[in-house]
Amino acid sequence: MIGAVAVLVVLAAAGIGTGILLRSDDQPDVVPESMAPGPDCVALHGPQPWIILWDRSLTQPCVVVAEFQDVQVWNKGFEPMTVDWPGGERRVAIDEHFDSGPIGNVLRAGPNDISAAPFPMPTIWLLPESMSPTSGIEATDAGFGPVRIGMTFDEASAALGLKLEVSFVPSDPPASYPWEAVVSGDPYSPIFLADRPDDETSVIFEIHPHNGSS
Repeated sequence: MIGAVAVLVVLAAAGIGTGILLRSDDQPDVVPESMAPGPDCVALHGPQPWIILWDRSLTQPCVVVAEFQDVQVWNKGFEPMTVDWPGGERRVAIDEHFDSGPIGNVLRAGPNDISAAPFPMPTIWLLPESMSPTSGIEATDAGFGPVRIGMTFDEASAALGLKLEVSFVPSDPPASYPWEAVVSGDPYSPIFLADRPDDETSVIFEIHPHNGSS
């Protein structure tokens, strides 16, 4: 069971919209840099992120996913739904879900338009790891690339040259409960944990790089 705040965070992250179907054999496997996801796409993070379908209205145009992610597609509406998923139609009961498995094995690089009813699916934008802004940056015992344990989120952003954004704000947590930040727009981003990020003395104390084998 996840708290109300966490549900709202996931709902905000689960973009909904339409896109271009890239499933035929004549479509490219590699997406040109010029076809990078637009600023209206929301990146999902972690090895098993959620896409929640629950309403007939659209909230976000698309989500961006990483090749290794096992995406869970949840029906949080008040009636059963059907998803025209590659490989076969999925019927999903109320408060049930199905797993994509490593989504890079299912969808093609770029935007994928998946039909669903009665709740619309997001455009799922599969980002090749080579197009990730953090591709090639190595995790070490000291940190992640130029980011070091003990830096603030602002210092980490400056060191990487990439914007870090807070991705999780705990609801009514203990004072020691960490906040999380990620590289904006990058589903391959590590998760940076910091204490009291609303305080100027807040520092990163732990970094979790993505694990493609998760």
